[in-house]
Amino acid sequence: MTTGSAVNTDTRMIAAGLAANVAVTRPFIITATGRAAPSRHAIVPAGAWAPLALMPHVDYLDNPEHRPGSGFVGGRISSIVPSLAPGAIPAQANVAVTLRPLPDSADAILRDLRSRAGLWSAPGALFARAAWTDSFVATFLDRLRENGDDARLTIAHAQASLAVRKMWLAVEWDVGVDPNASLTTAGGAAVVGRALIDAIALVDRLAAPERENLARPAHREIALAALLTALGHFIRHVRAAESVKRISVARRKLKRATDWARTILDAVGVFSVVGDAERKRWERLTAMVDVGELHDHAGGTAAKLDCLARQLEQLTCADLGNKLERTCWRPHIRRSLLRLAQPDRSIRLVLLARIRCDLIFTLATTRRLDRLYQMFPWLAAPHGAFPGCAGGALGALASLYEASRGVEIGLDMKRRLGDVRQTPGTVMRMTIHQAQAVYTSPRRVLLAAGRNYAAGAALVAQVTSHVMVKAALEEQSFGSLSLEATRYGHLGYNDAAALKDGRTRDAVVKIQQAQPAFQVTTRDDDLIRHMGLTLVRHFGAVAHSIWPTSYQRSDFTIHRTIVHSGCKPRKGKDRRAGTDGPWDRFSKHRIHQELVRSMLRTVDGGDDETLRDTIENIETPHADDGEYARAARLRGDASRKAGAWEEHDEGQAAARRAAEEPTNTADRGAILRDLVDDARRWRERDPARPQVAPQDDLLEDILLGRANLAQLAPVSDLFIPILWFAPLIDRDRLAWIAQGMPGQQARDNAARRAAQELALGGTWLGLGAVRHADRARPGRRHRLPPVHGRVVCHRGPRPCSVTRPLCRPEPARFARPPVRADNPTTDRTAEASNMYVICDEMWNSVDVYGPQSEIDRFKRRFIVPAPAGNRSRSTLAFKLEDLSGEFAWNFRDLGPHEHGMYSFAFDTLANFPTYALERLIRMFPRLYFDCECIADDDHRMGYGWFNTPPGGQDFRDDYDVPKGYWTNGGGKRTPPELRRHMMVTDALRQRLRDEELGRRGGDLRDAGDESGRFDR
Repeated sequence: MTTGSAVNTDTRMIAAGLAANVAVTRPFIITATGRAAPSRHAIVPAGAWAPLALMPHVDYLDNPEHRPGSGFVGGRISSIVPSLAPGAIPAQANVAVTLRPLPDSADAILRDLRSRAGLWSAPGALFARAAWTDSFVATFLDRLRENGDDARLTIAHAQASLAVRKMWLAVEWDVGVDPNASLTTAGGAAVVGRALIDAIALVDRLAAPERENLARPAHREIALAALLTALGHFIRHVRAAESVKRISVARRKLKRATDWARTILDAVGVFSVVGDAERKRWERLTAMVDVGELHDHAGGTAAKLDCLARQLEQLTCADLGNKLERTCWRPHIRRSLLRLAQPDRSIRLVLLARIRCDLIFTLATTRRLDRLYQMFPWLAAPHGAFPGCAGGALGALASLYEASRGVEIGLDMKRRLGDVRQTPGTVMRMTIHQAQAVYTSPRRVLLAAGRNYAAGAALVAQVTSHVMVKAALEEQSFGSLSLEATRYGHLGYNDAAALKDGRTRDAVVKIQQAQPAFQVTTRDDDLIRHMGLTLVRHFGAVAHSIWPTSYQRSDFTIHRTIVHSGCKPRKGKDRRAGTDGPWDRFSKHRIHQELVRSMLRTVDGGDDETLRDTIENIETPHADDGEYARAARLRGDASRKAGAWEEHDEGQAAARRAAEEPTNTADRGAILRDLVDDARRWRERDPARPQVAPQDDLLEDILLGRANLAQLAPVSDLFIPILWFAPLIDRDRLAWIAQGMPGQQARDNAARRAAQELALGGTWLGLGAVRHADRARPGRRHRLPPVHGRVVCHRGPRPCSVTRPLCRPEPARFARPPVRADNPTTDRTAEASNMYVICDEMWNSVDVYGPQSEIDRFKRRFIVPAPAGNRSRSTLAFKLEDLSGEFAWNFRDLGPHEHGMYSFAFDTLANFPTYALERLIRMFPRLYFDCECIADDDHRMGYGWFNTPPGGQDFRDDYDVPKGYWTNGGGKRTPPELRRHMMVTDALRQRLRDEELGRRGGDLRDAGDESGRFDR
């Protein structure tokens, strides 16, 4: 930012503006039924000043010289200007700025999106990178604004896409499917068929001639015939799936039906958002369906649709699943698709017409995507026009908004890079070298801070942090958040007073010079950085994070060519140069560089007056000065390449440098990015190897605020577009951190107790088991040497010090130091554990989650006093024989237990008691069993759930034991599987806790000490 009064470094002003913005009550605009809400205007609190709540770039075109409100930039904040009542902002407050109204035309929408996202100079680079462009999003929004037949087609397509996704999850991955239910009914095949019929009916409505008594053009009839043929294939496969009894055959038929549904929706999705010439639009629709031979549709499209609808409603799944309750879909999904429960197409279309699409447009253009996602989850369903984009059309809009965040931050960085020279009217670039010269002298520091030079402004954040920490050490009270002290000034804090104190000034300068930026020796050595990145590298990381090439699906090139040309790409000798698009001559690295160049040119203020062609224009126009030209010079320096401009780089280098910063070393967004990556793909299940099902349900819970997972570190500052669906995702977590992380000490004590138990020999999992020799396999009986009254059944030279508890593997640092053979303190158990003894046991552990009353009922029924003569340490036993006729021994109660959880371990002969656990979930349907097992000879192991919660993995016991399992401190699951398992477990425990609080009320933190055990 420029220096002087234009540099707003007053943290109090920023905090006050944010508080004023948050205090404004946003109107609902639209209800969950799609009708207009009673409240249409924002409510400003009494006594508040509305201009203070306005945000730059969001509510008005930013002008640093005349900011009516806060100078906060780069946040996921919705616009309040369109919803303010007339006269809410006094005329004298907005005379110097231009407020942002709602765009009122397709061109205005496109101009607004393109200028904000920095894609004005190279719009085709985004299409070459992602196979969609900002004009697709603009068309999507404009048709919602018009609220016509095109808008209804958009809504029908979105609802059908969500239904297909849920059907695919049920058919391909058995997500939420009841083993006793029909797969066609549980998957919602009838609902998907109705949604497809509605979408094709609306396409048929759009195909009607503009005037009466005119015949339809042939290309429209061919496109409709292709859609009807594909729909016939879908119904035929669903009927075939119902007629077979073998579940594997039915699953195969339903997979083909799902493929046909996806083909229809991909074609209709592109048709609904691409604004090409009329003929090309319909011919592309035909090319994308690609059904081969078209069936005869005598009597017209309406008659054929009626015939197919009758065939669909005659299916058994349509009769049983009429009200959607018999599907395996979650309740909020069923509520959002309630329209599809009607078997009558005319009623469904009437209900569809009641949805006010123009109000959806209002919420979308004011950046309130979180409310849209909460009310209409189908808007975030996968979209054929936006391949590889999590969140569908709404996710594509979110990615443009995320790019606009990067541009806003880049504009602020550029302004702060300019510093005043001694010569009036001249400006120099504030680099690390210039800043070092200022920080060498206290007088220069005070001068830079007093005149608000860039070097002085860079110290403000360090001054604020230092004053807050100093106050905390002196036990001064400043509320629950340091922001409170900054805003209200409880500490008497200000920049000038803080920097005049010699110790504070020296400490702040020392902290500033210790940053990694001051160690940079390359030419790209700007002082002002965002997350450790200079301006050019910042834009490289933005483009790489928002549109990574890893999101491109396998048929990406074919899809991009069909969208561009309207026909499939030619092969071999028939292919002509340039027919697939201008990106043929550009590498993916060059395309990335053009995106970065376009954003840099936006920062330079190089917007065009005319809209450029969306797909054809890839190269950024040349410029002689500004950030664009500087970046080009950096790239031309053969000796020192810089960040996003390195050869064969698509932003990974910049992103990698950002991850190397001290605040980002843990890759905080890894878990969330994995979930997003899963949600935008259609992974096929490989029965030959274990795989985790897509975690769509878990991602929904996170974005809707239902799962506050401990593994999710604060991620709101990262460039992840789907966070627009949950802009306050870190609010509770940051508040908990600011309050001193209450409850953290208790968890530390629990971990310390677990480590102490492990070190003191609490690892009697493979040791001390009772060997039933009469039940061993023929030829496998062995006489085992007794040790202290127990029988060693531990195979292999594993010292007892590294024996791992099977239920919860602890880190290796908790293990006891190895016991040497020549140590006189070595007991006979350690000696015996080094013997090679062949056994055939399975070591099992179970974690039970559920209502405490159900857990107590389970324990009363199956956890019984140990029989007389039991040689185990435990006084209890697991009554496994009542469930499956098998016997269990060496029972361990793995307490202490939390409320709503019970853990225990036991040993069995040869196999895990799968049948017994399947009986348990039928007897206790409200309990969830997280099980693990491992064979004593390491030939196999298992893990997974019985009564699987959303996002969990079903139990399997045919995994190979990882190499070095007993020595390297790892667990049974791979790191990604372990992260997901921990998230699933945390989400389940949070849901159970919320349900318990809803039933009983009060605080249950101490309930585990009372109800987690029972009298023995």
